[in-house]
Amino acid sequence: MTDLKDLVEKVKNLEKLTAEEQPQQIKLLQEIGSLILKEYVIMIPALNVTIEPLLVEAYYYDNEKFPDKSVHSSKESNCMTVKQAKLRQQKNFAKLYIHYAKKKNDGLDICLTDSDFYYLSFLIKNALVNGEWKTQSYISEELCKKCNQCNNVTDCVFTDDVVLYPRTVPLKGIILHVPRKGVSGMYEEVPIASLPSEKILDYDFTLPNGYRKQWRCAVYALCTCPDNEKEAKLLAKEYNNNSSIEEQYWEKAKKCEKTIDEK
Repeated sequence: MTDLKDLVEKVKNLEKLTAEEQPQQIKLLQEIGSLILKEYVIMIPALNVTIEPLLVEAYYYDNEKFPDKSVHSSKESNCMTVKQAKLRQQKNFAKLYIHYAKKKNDGLDICLTDSDFYYLSFLIKNALVNGEWKTQSYISEELCKKCNQCNNVTDCVFTDDVVLYPRTVPLKGIILHVPRKGVSGMYEEVPIASLPSEKILDYDFTLPNGYRKQWRCAVYALCTCPDNEKEAKLLAKEYNNNSSIEEQYWEKAKKCEKTIDEK
């Protein structure tokens, strides 16, 4: 795992944090999400498939340190969805976790732990699959369609393959962090979904309510003109078909958490 050493190090740092250090836990999950987006792609060479993640959501469950009940593996159930999650969301660093679904269209994650004591994976919410824009359900469906070697995801022939590969050219720029879509409970508003600012106007990202077009125009403008709010507002209006950004979306964009290149 030489090429994954930065990811390994960040996950090890996450393991050391306690429940009382939640801000640091969130920051590390954001950093891991940023690293996935900037430095890695998912590749299945046997299928000639390359998945370029563009929006990832962190799912971390540790009963004592980070009890996020939105994680599939946190459920107390004998259903196949949970059984598959418990099997794949730990002890499978850099390997696929394809969600259990009869139509193979519920999505896929990258597992990022080899531990027995907690679960950690990143859902590929939006991505380019061989250069084509795909949303969550179509990513796993497209992969399974190209493979077509098993009747069920529990029999996936690529279960033991490390699928994270370094990008040929790292992605540059600001990474934005927002809440995950469709999550409820105590971690509902935690900003551990990550996406690149430079792509935010290029695609219709799958984001929560309140983070749609006006917010996207506003946050992109603020990233472009970080030191001149007046100019940023004019730019955002231009992006928004010459319509002014409503104040609620502007304020939300200003508060958006970011990971910025230090170089």
